[in-house]
Amino acid sequence: MMKLKKIAVSVLLATMVLTSGVPVMATQNSKVATQGERAKQSEVEEKGMYPIEASDIVEGKYDLKVESSSSMFRVVKAVLTVKPDSMTAVITLGGKGYEKLYMGTGEEAVTKDEGEYSKAIEDSNGALTYEVKVAALDKGLECTGFSKRKQKWYDHQILFRADSLPAGALKSSASKAHHKMDVKPIKLEDGKYEIKVSLKGGSGRAKIKTPAEIVVKNKKATAKITWSSKNYDYMIVNGKKYTPVNKKGNSVFEIPVLVLDKKMPVIGDTTAMSKPYEIEYFLTFDKKSAKLVKVESNKATTVTIITGACVVVLVGILMWKKNKKNKHEKIKHEKK
Repeated sequence: MMKLKKIAVSVLLATMVLTSGVPVMATQNSKVATQGERAKQSEVEEKGMYPIEASDIVEGKYDLKVESSSSMFRVVKAVLTVKPDSMTAVITLGGKGYEKLYMGTGEEAVTKDEGEYSKAIEDSNGALTYEVKVAALDKGLECTGFSKRKQKWYDHQILFRADSLPAGALKSSASKAHHKMDVKPIKLEDGKYEIKVSLKGGSGRAKIKTPAEIVVKNKKATAKITWSSKNYDYMIVNGKKYTPVNKKGNSVFEIPVLVLDKKMPVIGDTTAMSKPYEIEYFLTFDKKSAKLVKVESNKATTVTIITGACVVVLVGILMWKKNKKNKHEKIKHEKK
């Protein structure tokens, strides 16, 4: 009897737990707007973007632009605060429909405590502002807003644009030179060329030799870059470090050419200051100015083959003449 009672109690408890969980789950799901209830969403990330983190930005406060995936969720103002290892932003929305935000999805928001939400604060102009955590710039971030009228979480994506920061805010570590890029085939025939190259960035005092020498082989190109200073101890291109190819005189590097007629980001590390300092520059190689100065080895090989063929023909002629002479002398000897 006691055993049956224990079993009955266990079944009853299990039933209570299961049945109590159903309405809770239903209540949570009903607080998240479905895709059909949300306005049309658009992509906020652009091709070629990569995340810019707190360590890539000089500490301080900055006004910047914010993209949104929905016209119903417009960020009209944003002030970014950057600390050595974290970022936050006070954003102002274009309407007053959301009483709180959460940097994540609605499904995640319903499981969080009230203290983890960004509550709306009215500013001096009557607009609603929210302080949110920013994981990275130039990256689509999930941001869900709780509608006052619908009492539901509505999911969106927002993107804090790094290109709207003022000059000098981004460190060289944020440069594309530190990241792998898609390399396009270089549309020049194999060979050695002289090509005009321009340099932008830095203080404007640094210069490079132009035209520069580039070597093209199998749709890939390598350039010899000669600086106006001997104080560059390395360059970074496409995420790879390159050291000088010379020991005396101004710094000379052999680096890959990633693209023609477009800005190519590079880093030059200078030792001219009190401590080594990475500086971001942009090189642009002018395709129209490319002048062929030496045919590559594959064409030289053709010349070698032709030359070899000529030698073979010449030897054949000499052998023919020798044989003819020997035959003539043999006939002459037989007549005697």
